[in-house]
Amino acid sequence: MRQNEDKPISKENKVRRLHVPFTLSMTPMEALLFMTFEQDPDAIYSAFEAQRFDDNQHGKGQLIIGWRVDGKVDIFHDPQLKLEPDGYDVCKGGLANMVSRNFSDSFFTVGDSGMEAHFSFEDLEGRLIDFKIREGNKKALQPFGFLSPVGDGSENPSAMPVLMLHDFYFVRRKGTEISITINGRSHRPDVINFPIDWKQMYFTRYASDPLVIFFNRAYDGLISTLSVTGETRVIDGDTTYEVDCFDENPVLKGIQRECQGRSLRLSFEPAFPNLAAFEGPSVQGAFSIKGDPSLGEIRGNYNVTRINDNLSVTMVPSGGWIPRKERWGIRLLYDVVGLFKNWPKTYKWTALIDETKDGQLHMNSFWERIVKT
Repeated sequence: MRQNEDKPISKENKVRRLHVPFTLSMTPMEALLFMTFEQDPDAIYSAFEAQRFDDNQHGKGQLIIGWRVDGKVDIFHDPQLKLEPDGYDVCKGGLANMVSRNFSDSFFTVGDSGMEAHFSFEDLEGRLIDFKIREGNKKALQPFGFLSPVGDGSENPSAMPVLMLHDFYFVRRKGTEISITINGRSHRPDVINFPIDWKQMYFTRYASDPLVIFFNRAYDGLISTLSVTGETRVIDGDTTYEVDCFDENPVLKGIQRECQGRSLRLSFEPAFPNLAAFEGPSVQGAFSIKGDPSLGEIRGNYNVTRINDNLSVTMVPSGGWIPRKERWGIRLLYDVVGLFKNWPKTYKWTALIDETKDGQLHMNSFWERIVKT
């Protein structure tokens, strides 16, 4: 919190504008493949992740994330891709290196009966890395929605990452050709020790329609203001704000964002209070983050507290991820691998808010990890 001569937030300052301290950034991705070999690791790497883009933000191309045994990541990407290094601090040790490679001869495709991929490139040590997968199972896929635990390893996150995987599935072991070779040595891919949909699976997984969310990026600056004139829905570009007004004082019920045909909604119960008119001393409530119904939701709690003349806002996804579990294979995966449901519970967002001399609200917000899964 800033310690200066800025005047405190006035308890009598009733307003007809609504301050929105929350952000939801959405990034589309064409396809994602995650291939782990943690039981038979290389001296540097224990997993590779392939991503394919074709959008205005990134351009068109592919990249490989090399997940290192020291917790950091190396990014190998097509030269034409536009990438933000800060987006990779969700990894445990953060970004180690980001270098360009030509992946024009590499490919990653997903069809009705499975996937096929082949990537070959040199790492930073000049070692040849080659991995390929070809599913030969002719039976149709049975994909489902899944929330990746991509944020589990981050120690100092600048946002809570939410990787929503639509049309997600694991690579079936029967009929599949799969290999991982690093500097001439073959490595065994990890397997799942129980069946899913009555099939033996590799832990290698993929999705043909991922969506990357960054919730509440760390921020130090003025809070954006939403003008409310009595309507219950305020539309600003691809974002819709749902509000209520009590005694001419607007409060926030939810935020919905759209991205290439996908929707994401942040909801509050009760509605999140108007910070500029908050009289305290505190209020508690619940929130949820929902995308496509197949993905379930993330649930948590929020708290707004007056501290002297300033405010503190906290949000903790204490309910974790609540998936849709109609299929027993998903229920088993969720119940046996606790990481999937528990990692959001370890995130805590704090915003410290004061008022500037000219009556605007200033926020200093940050994330921290509160427990380890």
